[in-house]
Amino acid sequence: MGSSGINAEYMGSSGINAEYMGNALALSQDGEWIVSGGDDKVVKLWNYDEGYYNYVGIGHSGGITRCQVAPDRKNIVSVGDEGAIMIWKFPDVEALKSEA
Repeated sequence: MGSSGINAEYMGSSGINAEYMGNALALSQDGEWIVSGGDDKVVKLWNYDEGYYNYVGIGHSGGITRCQVAPDRKNIVSVGDEGAIMIWKFPDVEALKSEA
């Protein structure tokens, strides 16, 4: 089981999709980031203060049922209803924002 990067691309302010129905939600220990997942099979990383998701992770073939940010904020773990457990690399947020 390898580690996939959720930081493939900084997406800017993507906005909130009012139709989004998430199954899983977790807050980072510092309260700065929220990770979510749902039936769309996409892990989304949200900045709490901005209220937008800026990063996505694609790889599940089923809906996401659980997700969690590691206490050291180095990884995100997601579980899909297809049985897959994925470990994602938490993005280097400051470096990516400076490139945008």
